Amino acid sequence: KTGSILIDSWYKRERQLRFALAQIRALKMKKKHTLPVGGIPSDVIQTARTATGFNNPLEAELFLANSRFKTLESLQSLDAFSTDALFAYVLKLKIAKRIRRFNNESGLASYQNIYKTILSQSTGENR
Repeated sequence: KTGSILIDSWYKRERQLRFALAQIRALKMKKKHTLPVGGIPSDVIQTARTATGFNNPLEAELFLANSRFKTLESLQSLDAFSTDALFAYVLKLKIAKRIRRFNNESGLASYQNIYKTILSQSTGENR
């Protein structure tokens, strides 16, 4: 616990999203993946399903960033001068900064490299 309802809620939701993404990716690769105790809300699972449905990884990342912005909007209090409002603003800045670093060419090259590594590990090949 951080002492901030917003931060605690954000971390919980982000963790659920990451678990949902990991489970969907594991299922696609026919691997086992266990979910955390307590399950994952259906809206988080739907977000993960939508994100993993994109053929373009950049589109998927932009979709997830937009989803994260919406989550912060829903968690943020109406008091613009509260500590939680400041935390929400900082988290939004971190997401925006990450989005600005996206580059289609280098991202695609990185994605292909990671994908090849995963496939070689799942088939037992060593590089």
